[in-house]
Amino acid sequence: MLSDDEIRATTFEQRRDLMRRLERPPTISPRLVSRLGAVRRVRIILMTVCTLALVPWIIYLAFALPPVYEAHNWRFAWVGFDVMLLAFMAVTAWCAWQRRQLVILG
Repeated sequence: MLSDDEIRATTFEQRRDLMRRLERPPTISPRLVSRLGAVRRVRIILMTVCTLALVPWIIYLAFALPPVYEAHNWRFAWVGFDVMLLAFMAVTAWCAWQRRQLVILG
């Protein structure tokens, strides 16, 4: 680790060389890249399947839950929660599919 004083003591060319070396991505073995790609695909598929499986559950809840319970708007609370969950899961799956930095799957 370089200290601030050591960095100040370097020449402009040495700093430029250091920046170029730091900009280069680390070398990763093709085997690891392939494994990470497989893990990414499995996670995207899992998120997509869970998102799609939630749709019939929401529809079931919308009709099966009693219209009134101890809490007001009981049906609206559960269906609304599941709709929000569905939206977040769908956005997560889409961001992962598009390789957005918003989602870090590893």
